[in-house]
Amino acid sequence: MIITEALLNQLGLIIGLIGSIMLAFSGITGVISKNGSIIFTGLDPMESSDTNERKVRKTHRRNKIYTPIGWFMIAISFLLQFIATLYG
Repeated sequence: MIITEALLNQLGLIIGLIGSIMLAFSGITGVISKNGSIIFTGLDPMESSDTNERKVRKTHRRNKIYTPIGWFMIAISFLLQFIATLYG
């Protein structure tokens, strides 16, 4: 298989798109302060505080996974597109 600049560029675009989607899914719905108290943002005030607290903690766990992977994929996509520019 011959690697061309167009192939590197398209691969970079695809990886960047997937990384952007992962960053979009890493959004948080609340803030956990240093002392452990939770500031609810964007949650339903009619639900119980336990339910809202579970939602906030769940998004923070998900954020720890998706955010670094998303940023890494975006960095790789820029690198591939830069290599494609130099290669061409």
